[in-house]
Amino acid sequence: MEFKETLKQARTKLKKLIRPVYVNGTFYIVKIIDKIHDIRLIGFDLTNKREVEVEGAINYMPSRYWALDKIFTDAVFTPEDRFVDIGCGMGRVLAYLLEKNFPGHITGIEKDPYVADIARKWMEKYKDRQVELIEGNALEQQYDGYNIIYVFRPFSEEYFERLVFRLEAQLSHPIRF
Repeated sequence: MEFKETLKQARTKLKKLIRPVYVNGTFYIVKIIDKIHDIRLIGFDLTNKREVEVEGAINYMPSRYWALDKIFTDAVFTPEDRFVDIGCGMGRVLAYLLEKNFPGHITGIEKDPYVADIARKWMEKYKDRQVELIEGNALEQQYDGYNIIYVFRPFSEEYFERLVFRLEAQLSHPIRF
């Protein structure tokens, strides 16, 4: 009986040692994969976290490519689709959709002028595509022209709630959110 208890304790200690290594290792592998995708699509790395100082924003943290693959796996898009990424940051989701040949119109909305400028610069090479960037406050935009709305955790809870109320007040048709 003592041997089983000792073995169980050893296994528990080993799990406590291995878990952080596994979690941190996985994080760095995902970050490297994201960097490779960014450089291929945009020409530079978007993975670095950045503190932002605009009302309602939490921080800059781009969506992970593996998550985008999961989200858009079964999505079917048409030329009539109008997609908006609210709080698009440097535009990783926009670049992802361009790579996947999104057939409709793509818009990113970003409030932070520094971050918006970075997105605007890489978007220059996609002038021939239906992609645009709106620099401004998400609470001051019109959303009734969009049928696909994407938001990835860029806002404080209070700001996000205000955004949802704005969307509910404006939208007069079904959307994908």
